[in-house]
Amino acid sequence: MKFKIYSLLLIVVIFGVFSGFSFSDDENIIDIYVGQKINLDSFLIESQEIFVNSSAEWTSSNEDVVTISSSGTVSAIRSGKAYVYVSSKNESGLVSAVVKINVKSMVKEFSISQEDAIINIGEKYVIPYEIIPVDDEKEVINKTIIWKSSSKSVATVDDDGNVEGIKRGFATIVGYSEDGNFYDSIKIQVVKLSGKLLVDNGVEKIKMKVGETHQFIAEYEGQDITESIKWESRNRDLLSVNDQGLAEALKYGELMVKASTKDIDNYDYIYVEIESMIKEFKLEKSNYKFNQVGESTPINYEIVPAVKGIEPIFNHITWSSSDNSIVKVDNDGVITAVGPGIARITGKTKDSGFEDTCSVEVAGSSEIKKKVFVQDFDIENFPEEVLTGEKILMDIKYYPRHATETKFTYGVDNGTTRQFKRIDGEIYFIPDVDGKNRVIVRSESDIEKTLDIKVISPIKGVEIIKDDLLKKSSKYLFYLGESPSLDYQFKLKRGYEYSDVKLDDVKWSSSDSDIISVKISSGETVLEMVGIGNANLILTTVDGGYKDQIRVEVQSPLKSVKIKDNIALPVNQEGKIEIINTFDSNLEIDVDEDSFVEKYQYQIGREYLETAYVKNEIKFETEFIKELERSFVENLNFYKEIKSEVEEHKERLKKLNQILKSSKGGYCFLPDSLKLKNRMGEYSKLAKLDKNFIEGFEVGRVEVTVEVPGTKLKDTKFISFYKENRELLIINDDGSLISYSNELSDENYYLVNDEDALKNEIYLAMKVNERFKGKSKGDIPSSEYISGILMAEDRGIVPESMKKSYRSKITRSQLGEISVKLYEYLSDSKVKTIDYSTFTDTSNMELTKAYNMGFVNSIERNKFFPAGEAEEADIVMAITRVINVSKLSGDSYKNKLTANVDSIIRDIMEESEGFTSETVIWYLSRILKE
Repeated sequence: MKFKIYSLLLIVVIFGVFSGFSFSDDENIIDIYVGQKINLDSFLIESQEIFVNSSAEWTSSNEDVVTISSSGTVSAIRSGKAYVYVSSKNESGLVSAVVKINVKSMVKEFSISQEDAIINIGEKYVIPYEIIPVDDEKEVINKTIIWKSSSKSVATVDDDGNVEGIKRGFATIVGYSEDGNFYDSIKIQVVKLSGKLLVDNGVEKIKMKVGETHQFIAEYEGQDITESIKWESRNRDLLSVNDQGLAEALKYGELMVKASTKDIDNYDYIYVEIESMIKEFKLEKSNYKFNQVGESTPINYEIVPAVKGIEPIFNHITWSSSDNSIVKVDNDGVITAVGPGIARITGKTKDSGFEDTCSVEVAGSSEIKKKVFVQDFDIENFPEEVLTGEKILMDIKYYPRHATETKFTYGVDNGTTRQFKRIDGEIYFIPDVDGKNRVIVRSESDIEKTLDIKVISPIKGVEIIKDDLLKKSSKYLFYLGESPSLDYQFKLKRGYEYSDVKLDDVKWSSSDSDIISVKISSGETVLEMVGIGNANLILTTVDGGYKDQIRVEVQSPLKSVKIKDNIALPVNQEGKIEIINTFDSNLEIDVDEDSFVEKYQYQIGREYLETAYVKNEIKFETEFIKELERSFVENLNFYKEIKSEVEEHKERLKKLNQILKSSKGGYCFLPDSLKLKNRMGEYSKLAKLDKNFIEGFEVGRVEVTVEVPGTKLKDTKFISFYKENRELLIINDDGSLISYSNELSDENYYLVNDEDALKNEIYLAMKVNERFKGKSKGDIPSSEYISGILMAEDRGIVPESMKKSYRSKITRSQLGEISVKLYEYLSDSKVKTIDYSTFTDTSNMELTKAYNMGFVNSIERNKFFPAGEAEEADIVMAITRVINVSKLSGDSYKNKLTANVDSIIRDIMEESEGFTSETVIWYLSRILKE
């Protein structure tokens, strides 16, 4: 402990010197690179003619940037700025100097050459990476890479970048260069292989040309198992692989191919790099012109191969026209003038998608084309007899062939137009009415043709398949919650087979959807039992409307439901209502009990407050209002500030008296119309209910009912709430704050009688209640710390993260944040935001500010551990450094703060049980008390 105090005082002295030291334009500055070392002895002799003896004391302002040895040797650790301070006694007295060190990074980039990799459990893998220097002529001195794994349970990584697979899963390995803090990552998949499956004899990567094919070979324990492997291309746009492992390269790029056994117990990956065989594609001309419609000419083009003399495998060109009414182009690149205007022709290579365009102009004026209507038409190949649901193409031939208005409408005299469907651009007639059908076809020129067709249904009836259903007399028995699959079979006319049924479609319905309902789940028709009782299940065919039905009885497998007795919960704490279920033990089906519990319905009935509780609350409100009103006499401003609060207390007293009048049997009935305000908030009911979770707000009890949907089963119980947490903070006679409740006797309950003190202290108590409204007792500060915390909050030095729970241990991250806020309050200035992180394991900008101001230090090199608990040495250092570097207004103010710091540091050193948010804020408030 003595060593810690000595180090702290030395740092305080150093920062005191720094704060009074100014640099001119000719200040001592040295530029060095990360990893470089330099001795400052000779530099100081040359620059300032200062001789430093062996007893000199050297100190670095930031040891994460530079360290200094006892002999004055500077070692550059990471990029940034730091000051080195030296003091030495010689014959002329005390000599000292400060040297500014600029440490530059030698690293331009750090990159991992692979994005992902797959390794087996227990397999070692070396991450391939590259460190690129800023200057090609200078080699990086500090090549240290810090490696981290996102999931050490899946894969670990050591200091040399060696990864080991631990268990199945995914982990991201991130590497940070110590010089420059550059980073990159690689995704590792760890698999468990029963044996090593090898693709192409274990080759890691193959190269292909666009258009080439390659036969992958898979081996397992020396055996060729290529045909029993599942092959998968990770990018099918680049490479296609069939079931036999034959691959074809389609476009250039890189991808992985996965080979796995059919049980997915063993697999391997191979990388494929596809190169384009085309370097350039260009059209010979950029402009073409036609003098009249009908002219045509081929487009000449050139494909420049990637390797001279080797023609691409895919040399096909895809052609397109921006306007086919002006110019059209065929598959061979021949363009033909269709109408006057300008259009653009585009050619695109199949290999890698190189493209080029040209403009085509067709001479002539663009006159409006004359409409040509259909003068006559025939319907060809139309049968005289079909089966219901059979698809018949409406094959129409119209005249003249150059007609422009060729739209037709269709109808059936005893059906609907929904019987006509467009399939792949063609119109088909799909009859669904048994008997004679008259089909009507009409052109836009009002020419109409009719065709008679006989439609025959192969179906004569339908029946529900009942083989798997449990018969009970004339009914079929099911249990609530069951979901059996439904099936049916057609009764066919003589001479027809099931393959003749083209319209295989039915509709299911229920006579009572509150008992049974029919749903489609994953393409399967399922009957759901949703209520108790009897209902008819009806099946109707779309073809012919044939019906079948069965009578269904639904019983409940649940015989009883009961709320567990003696449920009592503390006020303002959520509790769970437990249910005791009794199911039929003779059931021949598996009952999913959890599915019943999820559907239970809970509701609150009557609500009762304890009479004793109501009387005690009335007593408190009466005394509290009396004391408040007595304090209003001399200070009207105070009255204005808390007038609304007083009115709320009076309203609560009025409602409490109303409730007391309904007293019966030791309880007071709380009607829904009364909104009783709890001291910690306003609630319209005694309790709230969310499914089977209940929370009470006042001492009393509520009637809770649970019901089983679809049945008459239910149970009702009273749930009691008792007072455990204290609710209202009141000033005690020693000036501290206590919690008032009916557990305390009148002797322990205290209100200050001095009117001047009363006005301030009651207002403070009400402010405390407002500030911490709704928080649990564990999150509200202890009474001895309340005053200091309120003062610190008002001065804006408490971070939001510490306000959530004042009794939690303070972390190093929170200490950094509060140090910055204290400095900004004392200095009346903001700490500048930096655009980079000075250490690797935090992204909290406020914490980064604290780190760069020197308020907090790393625990070990480049590691800060922000979530760790702050120790007494961390807190002493932060407080001392903040005071010393703050731009304080006046020496007398600074002296007062320093005097406060000395006594507080002694108190901190005596602290033995760790530091919470409330204790640290209390220490800071004592510093600021003056």
